[in-house]
Amino acid sequence: AAALVGGPLLLTPSANVPTQVRAEIERLEPRTIYILGGTGAVSQSVESTLRGIAPVERLGGTTRYDTGLAIVNAIFSSSTTAFIATGRTFPDALAAAGAAGAKDAPVILVDGMGNTVPSSTLATLQRLGVQSVAIAGASGAVSNGIANQLSSAGYAVSRFGGADRYETAALINNAFFSSASTNTMFLATGKDFPDGLAGGAVAGRLGAPLYVTDPTCVPASVRTSIIALAP
Repeated sequence: AAALVGGPLLLTPSANVPTQVRAEIERLEPRTIYILGGTGAVSQSVESTLRGIAPVERLGGTTRYDTGLAIVNAIFSSSTTAFIATGRTFPDALAAAGAAGAKDAPVILVDGMGNTVPSSTLATLQRLGVQSVAIAGASGAVSNGIANQLSSAGYAVSRFGGADRYETAALINNAFFSSASTNTMFLATGKDFPDGLAGGAVAGRLGAPLYVTDPTCVPASVRTSIIALAP
């Protein structure tokens, strides 16, 4: 969503806006600031601070899945492709960020352990005019039941899931990027989410692949993919 509207994604503690984050927002002079999450995630105090800089729109729901759909429904008017990732962990959704940005497509979070997605998710896919669904992650992340449900609903479903989070990222990027199609690639730790989350918005905006890596050694699957795509 950040990639589509052309804005960065900035991180904040729940209770206050760090000085360096506020300085960056002021430097950018945004026309709109989107707060992602309810007041339990980003407090009313933070919202009040931000309203002193620019108009604020909060996109949040009672669960992470509701918040995800609120973001997608507010920002995306149409897309023939959607990426589906589990909301129980972060790496697969991050790995899809660059490819989704290149396709102007949303990443939709689901409870991957469930056998089906809720009607609200299906309604969003239908509203957007989605024709193909790319599942980020193996069946242990997003169940075969969900894949079968989406296939039965008429979507062309493809799954990109490897033996681990690193191979999943490589498979996604191999599928959606061709050799020498981009001069830039992003690499973030696969052990935690903040760096990849912030970088994913930029990767998506540039239509560039984002990989997750072990902090001390690039996994073979990622290295092979980077070499093949020839940045």
